[in-house]
Amino acid sequence: MRHRAAYGRVSLLVGARSPEGLLYRRELARWQEDSRLKVLITVDQAGPEWKGHVGVVPALLRDVEVEPSRTMALMCGPEVMMRFTVRELERLGVPDSRIHLSLERNMKCAVGFCGHCQLVPFFVCKDGPVLPYDRLRPFINLREV
Repeated sequence: MRHRAAYGRVSLLVGARSPEGLLYRRELARWQEDSRLKVLITVDQAGPEWKGHVGVVPALLRDVEVEPSRTMALMCGPEVMMRFTVRELERLGVPDSRIHLSLERNMKCAVGFCGHCQLVPFFVCKDGPVLPYDRLRPFINLREV
């Protein structure tokens, strides 16, 4: 936010399994009040006391104005969520090179020696953990890789 003028619109899409699983609640509430940000929150399941959106993160994209050539998407979270969000971003015309995924892998040595964090040609500890989708495309849909 310190360099906010360098960017256009900023949208933050947040998801959790339930309202109780939401992280950074105070920050999210503060950010929702900031007119420079669009903060959308969803949960997979909720009781009647939850007044927010119920559903998956990719569904929130319908409430975000996307200019494909200017949109930069940065994602972290479960790979299944990222796979479906990438599909929706592609449907909206966002180029693969403008989509970045933060990968989580079990890292032991942190220098690419042990192979625990290997994702086919990449070692997440050395090459990532954030990689552009245009490099990940052939591998991200492979199950259990």
